[in-house]
Amino acid sequence: MTAATSTAPPVTTRWVLDVPIALTSANDHVVNGRDKVSAARYKARRDSAAHAIRCTARVVGVPLLDALPYVDRAGRPDVVRPFRCVHVVRLMAARHRPWDDDNLAAACKALRDACQLPRQWRGRLIAGAAIVVDDSAKWSTWTYAQERAADGVARVRIEITETTGGEPGRSRP
Repeated sequence: MTAATSTAPPVTTRWVLDVPIALTSANDHVVNGRDKVSAARYKARRDSAAHAIRCTARVVGVPLLDALPYVDRAGRPDVVRPFRCVHVVRLMAARHRPWDDDNLAAACKALRDACQLPRQWRGRLIAGAAIVVDDSAKWSTWTYAQERAADGVARVRIEITETTGGEPGRSRP
């Protein structure tokens, strides 16, 4: 006779953030370019997006991942970091035209980088909103869309979906 293991049904949680930032076309700038001017512009976009996303996430009630303990004192994982699906929607003002898909993805690069955990790189702290652990396929999936804003004000809507439960040790949907 074998012991029956019961698994809890998966629980899906969804948050919607309306972030008051307007994306700039990738045709207007070199995304994370090599020269100091374009790199400074990219850093300013990423840092301002991280601040706006973090503030909006706190208001909506999204659990930020840097507030969770990652390892215990013995070095074992204490809390399983969740896998999150992120859907970014560019809400266009009335005067804006839709972008093609590669321009939309390139324009969202600074925003996508801003959603990661804060981290150190070459001795410098890179700001992050802690919405996802990393923007790699291991921790998140990303989709992009664009639509007209009902009120005519350009901004970004970020829809975050997290599925927990189901199989033990598995937090992916």
